[in-house]
Amino acid sequence: MEENVVSTYLIPGVLALMMVGMGMTLRPADFKRVFIYPKAVITGLLAQVLLLPALGLLIALLIPMPAEFAVGLMIISLCPGGVGSNLLTLIARADTALSVTLTALSNALLIFTLPLFVNLSLQAFMGAETPLQLPVLQTILTTAFLTIAPILLGMVLRAFAGDFAQRAEGGFRVFSGVFLVLLMLSIGLKNRDVFLQSVFTLGPAVIALNLGSMTLGFALAVLVRLNRAQCTTVAIETGFQNAALAILVTTTFLHNPQMALAPALYGGIMFLGAFVLIGALKLQRPLPAPAR
Repeated sequence: MEENVVSTYLIPGVLALMMVGMGMTLRPADFKRVFIYPKAVITGLLAQVLLLPALGLLIALLIPMPAEFAVGLMIISLCPGGVGSNLLTLIARADTALSVTLTALSNALLIFTLPLFVNLSLQAFMGAETPLQLPVLQTILTTAFLTIAPILLGMVLRAFAGDFAQRAEGGFRVFSGVFLVLLMLSIGLKNRDVFLQSVFTLGPAVIALNLGSMTLGFALAVLVRLNRAQCTTVAIETGFQNAALAILVTTTFLHNPQMALAPALYGGIMFLGAFVLIGALKLQRPLPAPAR
């Protein structure tokens, strides 16, 4: 009963609050960057929406693992940027405005891409006869209600209650971080036997996904000749995912706690991966700074 309350009410409710906090960082001008700097925005979205899931699929196929772990790995790779990516971009002294724009747009896209590709992942790794399926229309509506609607609410609060939004923004970030840590620990403890048996399979897969996705994102940005700040931002946005949303999908929509192990582990590793990236880039020579 307690587990049902957590997956049915607590996780969706907290995710919605996290999205309100994200919305408080957004302004309508953030979306104008799609037209002002289209190359940087399109590159970031391609890295996150195409390269990351492709890498997740490759890792899931190459590293032997239970089907539930493979699906969980795919789900985290299909999720949009997380609320902490903007803070990490700020710490890296990268392009925070681009980070905010990519986070907002990737969250808008997910309501259409997530149910379709999750169902394809379920069929690919658990067999065409698996009873587990996401109802597409219901998932789109629920995801929009838990993500897009709260983001819009946060934007309204910023527009009409700017002082309150500015004061509350930091509190939302702290709350989001604490909740995510507690959620990951809870999932790990409840499934500790399965996790310990497969940690040497799941651990390398999650690390490869995180470090590989940031490397691919950075490489793509360099290839299209973005500047150093934009390259760093694209890398962070590609590797830093909304782990809370992935856990919501696995535990609330699919009712499969074992699938949540990959997102829970990724949620911890992605912070370490981001700081490794930031440290490594600080040791490198600056890239040429071409026009946007």
